[in-house]
Amino acid sequence: MLNYARMVRKDYKPPGRRDLGQSLLDINYRNIVEHNKEILCQELDVFGLSWLSDGATIARTPLINVLALCTDMPPTCVAIRIALVTCQLGVRRMLSTLLICWKM
Repeated sequence: MLNYARMVRKDYKPPGRRDLGQSLLDINYRNIVEHNKEILCQELDVFGLSWLSDGATIARTPLINVLALCTDMPPTCVAIRIALVTCQLGVRRMLSTLLICWKM
């Protein structure tokens, strides 16, 4: 590893905590959601989807995880929403918004 570290330019700056905590996590989240969508839609027309939700609190922020499952696939994360906004909108409106975003 040190051999590779010697080949790095002098002006190289490794990603900081803000880069890792914001943009890189957002990119990873979008990639995972797209991958999950592809997996879930493989047998969607035959078996349909089951929707689940789960609550969590991270750094005093209430979150709702929206999960979907189809056939033999385990529950798969479709979206993570802040619970306060979800309660104001209502669960039905949130699910309809997710379906529109998913373009089903």
